[in-house]
Amino acid sequence: MGLFKINRALLPFKVHYFFKNGGSAFLSFLAPMANQRGISAAGVGIIWTAHTFVGSLCNILFGSLADAYRMHRLLLIGICGLLASSYTMFFVLPAIPQANAQAVDTLLSAQCRSSEISLELCFNEFHSNNYSSFLTCAIGQVEEVSLKEDSVGFQCFTNGKKEVEINFKRGYLPFKNDTELIENLGEKCITVNENDITGLFRKDYEIACNEDIYLQCKNNCKNLESEPIPVFELLVTTEFWLNALCIIFIYVSIDASSSLADTMCFVVLGNDRHKYGKTRMFGALGWGVMGAIMGGLVNLVSKDQSNINYTPAMVITAIFLFFNLVFTTTIRVDVPGKQATNSSGIKVSFPLASMLATALVQGSAMGFIWTFEFIYMKSVALKWDPEFSDSNLLQGLCVGMDCFVGEVPFFFFSAFIIKKLSNEHTFSLTLAAMSVRLLLCSFIKNPWVFLLAHLFHGLAFGVFIANMVSYANFLAPKGSQATMQSTAMAFFTLGKSLGSFGGGLLLEKCGGSKAFLTMGLIVSCYAVVHTTVYLCQTCIKRRKTQGEYQYPTDQEKMEKMDVEESLDT
Repeated sequence: MGLFKINRALLPFKVHYFFKNGGSAFLSFLAPMANQRGISAAGVGIIWTAHTFVGSLCNILFGSLADAYRMHRLLLIGICGLLASSYTMFFVLPAIPQANAQAVDTLLSAQCRSSEISLELCFNEFHSNNYSSFLTCAIGQVEEVSLKEDSVGFQCFTNGKKEVEINFKRGYLPFKNDTELIENLGEKCITVNENDITGLFRKDYEIACNEDIYLQCKNNCKNLESEPIPVFELLVTTEFWLNALCIIFIYVSIDASSSLADTMCFVVLGNDRHKYGKTRMFGALGWGVMGAIMGGLVNLVSKDQSNINYTPAMVITAIFLFFNLVFTTTIRVDVPGKQATNSSGIKVSFPLASMLATALVQGSAMGFIWTFEFIYMKSVALKWDPEFSDSNLLQGLCVGMDCFVGEVPFFFFSAFIIKKLSNEHTFSLTLAAMSVRLLLCSFIKNPWVFLLAHLFHGLAFGVFIANMVSYANFLAPKGSQATMQSTAMAFFTLGKSLGSFGGGLLLEKCGGSKAFLTMGLIVSCYAVVHTTVYLCQTCIKRRKTQGEYQYPTDQEKMEKMDVEESLDT
């Protein structure tokens, strides 16, 4: 029965983590939805860079205010309200005004030679605009940029008579890459065989291929998308800033509410700080379950539609964040204020600097993985099998493993790991797991092996977050817990930004495999230095105190501090 015993004091936190993270699972759709609204990739990059720095500063600010005025509960409720209202506002904001895309006329002549039904598409007048219009469609089709079957082709006329349609089959392009396209710009004719085209003629009009027939055609790029608005033009639109502010508020609210809730949760945990992961596990459960449900419903309702329909995910998010706000009001915990001896607040120490540096390094690795792993995974899959069609399935399995095989069980067992190894050596374990994951990814040839790499997510992220948060609480002077929690999370968030930025440069310069190898070696070197320093420090202190007392472990320090706090009370 003890296994199913419910801690009523922690129940409001478990409900809060579940509903907040379950609703916040919409984060996966924020970037693609912003892009669908007309915000270019450069615009999305600007917003995501801005929210990282703004979020980090606001997180520290809210933590400091909560500690200074002991208003943790009031701030948490207000920030959860801001999260719900920011999401709601984002859902109803207008898209960026776009210029209507139009296909440019392309002067071509087509020759139907004998019974082979092969065509030569030749430019009568070689103009860059004509050719680039055709290539825009063709390249888009090869890269599968939301182009449907038969979307690239020509509408042709024979001496002003009835229309003839010439459409390429999906995936056909005479040149395999941009380099070949540039090399062949001077060639005015493209030969198209019967196997490469579909819907060659209308049903009511057939042409016998017993003689050469000359056609006059124009480009028929049926699904040609608008060119993205240049970033400088984008920055002067009101719609861009409204979308950007909502996204920034969403991320600020998620980070700040996490830090404040964690601070209050540790007050309830008391002597069992290391068991924080068992409570935080409900957040991972909410994220994984609702993320999968949202993704499935969005795919279902978006079938056969030109644009993705995010309505089901929006509704789920609104409901979950409303209930999160309601249940957050049931959290009633008073965080102790500062003692007179600790009035100076947080002081810089070696353990603190080490923890923040580790948060920065691990955050950089996670930011790199979260930003570029699926892009790299797709390229590996296409090299392994050019016709690989299970990319979405593989990515879904990876996300599911991260949640149900990684975060949920390792959050649950994090207490055992931290208690056995101590905080510092748990950091070494999580760094080693991250190193192995990155290095393994760099050598993958078969895309299904990525599932094996995701087995390390629980140690690399789940145990790391539980350890970082509990250690930050342990290092914080009494009355400065929220400030310390916010600072630790801010360094992790800054690391994610650095990982995304630096990883993008590595990917562009070295390619996916070498980029993952480089990141893996960087984390490995830091892991070796971190572990070596702490082992040497422990040995030196034990030698100095040999015969006097044994150097206390982190767990012993925690227990001693708890006893002192109870005596003060």
